[in-house]
Amino acid sequence: MNQRLNAVASSGDIDSLYLILQEDAYILERIDQVPFVDTPLHISASAGHVPFSLEIMRLKPSLAKKLNPEGYSPIHLALQNNQTKTVLRLVDIDRDLVCIQGRDGLTPLHIAASGGMDDILAKFLTSCPKSIKQLTNRNESALHIAVKREDIESVKILLQWIQQTCMTSILNWCDDEGNNVMHRVALGNQIEMVKLLINKVDMKAKNLEGKTALDIMKEHGLVEDKEVKEMLHGSHILRDVAKFVCLILLFVKRLVITDHHEILYMSKKDRNAILVVSVLIATATYEAALSPPEKDMDFFPPEWISYVCFQQLNTVAFVASMIEICVHLPSGIGYALHLVLPLVICYALLAIVWRSYFPLVITEKCLLMETAFESFFDEVGFYSTILGSRCLFQSVESLLEFVHHLLTSLFLIAFWLLDKNIFF
Repeated sequence: MNQRLNAVASSGDIDSLYLILQEDAYILERIDQVPFVDTPLHISASAGHVPFSLEIMRLKPSLAKKLNPEGYSPIHLALQNNQTKTVLRLVDIDRDLVCIQGRDGLTPLHIAASGGMDDILAKFLTSCPKSIKQLTNRNESALHIAVKREDIESVKILLQWIQQTCMTSILNWCDDEGNNVMHRVALGNQIEMVKLLINKVDMKAKNLEGKTALDIMKEHGLVEDKEVKEMLHGSHILRDVAKFVCLILLFVKRLVITDHHEILYMSKKDRNAILVVSVLIATATYEAALSPPEKDMDFFPPEWISYVCFQQLNTVAFVASMIEICVHLPSGIGYALHLVLPLVICYALLAIVWRSYFPLVITEKCLLMETAFESFFDEVGFYSTILGSRCLFQSVESLLEFVHHLLTSLFLIAFWLLDKNIFF
């Protein structure tokens, strides 16, 4: 029966596939139980039968990640046989296929980076950004492999992606021999790649032989190139200033881009977990806003300051939870705003009411306390020490009022940006 199924997979005949399934409904299940096997999906993907491959993948998705006895998955075989259309369709269905490690720890991204597959390489990076962090058994990244194959186009694509996604630390990753990509470029005597990477990689890093990339470049005479020499001997002050500015911009960019990618490619399980936690925080903070201190409690300034600080932090937690709910709801921010906006307005009204009510009570308590202090310290001559107590309370109140308005402004700006899709 398996031989018959393999023959059907070789021809890509979907009708014959279902005839076999009618005779033996568990045939794909039994194949899946074998740890390493050439599945019908391996055979059809190698032959480029796209409809048949998609049909098998829909019937038994786990076969797409199974390795054959040679250590390759269906997408590995499709790449090796230049079945571009099959590869792209498989990735459209399951982008995690880009991260499958086969023989020697090679992923489909590593194979695409080896040269001649620029379109597929770009597709892999956009479909599965985390695949850029996958390493082979020799601790080689996709950039290491592209450099070793001397494929400058693949290097440019990978370098541009790494810079756009703020993953520049990958440039300094080392393989088993302690070589980063700059070491590899220097060892390969590749002058064009040197010009691409010279200002982006740590030139002082040493490999296991104790050599820096600059040492290897000197051995191969690469530093004699006029353009390279200018890059190496430019103004150190200007380079340091430029590096400092770039680090600041990189930090801000990383906050936006990294969060965007994490949200965009987040699994349903993680998204649901974040939504549950955000709803719990929103519920707790809203409940706290509904339960302020009683009017007749002993409410002296230290307790008042603690309450106002609590109110500000409670507002921050509420706003943060609302933003998380808006961002992570799959229906989109515009739809989410219609759900959370009424709740936000209610919270804001509650905050305004209590902010206008409690200062009246506090002022009365402060006056009583200050009068008591005056009558006591007048007798011992220390009234001047207490004279500024009321000013101190007023200063603290003004500071907290400023913080409240600042948080409110940030809250409104954040929701405006989300509503206008500025970050996305």
